[in-house]
Amino acid sequence: MKQILSFLGLLLLGLIAYLVFWPVPISPQKWDVAEDLGFTGPFEANTRLVNLERLSIGDHHGPEDVVVVDEGGREIVYATSQDGAIIRIDTHDKTGSVFAETGGVPLGIERDADGYFIVADAYKGLISVSPDGQEVTVLADTFEGAPIVYADDLDIAENGVIYFSDASTKFGAEASGSTLAGSLLEITEHGKTGRVLSYDPANGETALVADGYSFSNGVAMCPDNQCILVAETGEYSVDKIYIDGPRRGAMVPLVSNLPGFPDNINRGGVVNGKQTYWIGLAAPRSAALD
Repeated sequence: MKQILSFLGLLLLGLIAYLVFWPVPISPQKWDVAEDLGFTGPFEANTRLVNLERLSIGDHHGPEDVVVVDEGGREIVYATSQDGAIIRIDTHDKTGSVFAETGGVPLGIERDADGYFIVADAYKGLISVSPDGQEVTVLADTFEGAPIVYADDLDIAENGVIYFSDASTKFGAEASGSTLAGSLLEITEHGKTGRVLSYDPANGETALVADGYSFSNGVAMCPDNQCILVAETGEYSVDKIYIDGPRRGAMVPLVSNLPGFPDNINRGGVVNGKQTYWIGLAAPRSAALD
């Protein structure tokens, strides 16, 4: 009996030593989360999108964002992927081909006034891809001497300034092993190291717009270009940040306590005179994480 107790004691000491001294990458922070109401009320499950048409991206995987371009009366979809390729999909004949390779992991994508594709690449930073897909140029990969390690999504203002999210300044996508791994570490720790940056092509300057985000994700311009919408994945919310006008610098919560993890935001159509937006929920909320 004494031997068994001694063994159990040693086992317990070993477990305690493991928990105390074994290095872990996160330092979890306390936060108060609102009760998960689930998919109820305005978020009640429905079948309105059941007949969506699926467009193939071939052997590629993980399409994060798309931009649609009218090319000679044909709608062409350019989609990013986790394997570094930007896929060109002709929606008329349902064919797809590799348009460009970024050498990293392209996530958010938009097209500027000159026809260049501006991409938030999780490994490389904010990049530009030429209209023919042959040239890839890094626009911003550092800020104040430190690397941008998780560029995620972006949108472009009418004056050409690019607003983009750097989802985590601690858990870089490449250093963590993947975009998914980095996002899980940032959200689980809840250290709020995410931020939103701006890049001005006119002078090549990168500036801080807002920080203190638990995985800052989707970014979209407001219709009047006075503000941007930013999805905060780790807090199930969307904020409105004023970037111009008398309220510049102010942040207003727009949507809170979502039933899932908000990811990208894209501008939709105008309904009853008001701009609409599409917000993708990457997954339902996790009771264990809450």
